Amino acid sequence: MEGNVMNRTEYKNNFYKEHYERINLAVPKGMKDIIRTLAADKGMSINAYIQDLVRKTSAECSTRCRLQKRTRK
Repeated sequence: MEGNVMNRTEYKNNFYKEHYERINLAVPKGMKDIIRTLAADKGMSINAYIQDLVRKTSAECSTRCRLQKRTRK
């Protein structure tokens, strides 16, 4: 390999480090299977399922906060 030529694995690892963060999630025994089943029922991976839940919750939170601000005026 030449000086600054990167192999495919190095490139992918660097890309991942620059664009993603890792979260280690510990759940009670049996919960992983429940989450896996819920995700599979929606045709999603566990990762995609959890991200989808966070996005939906975040959107609901934002909407609720905007509504609360309007009612306080």
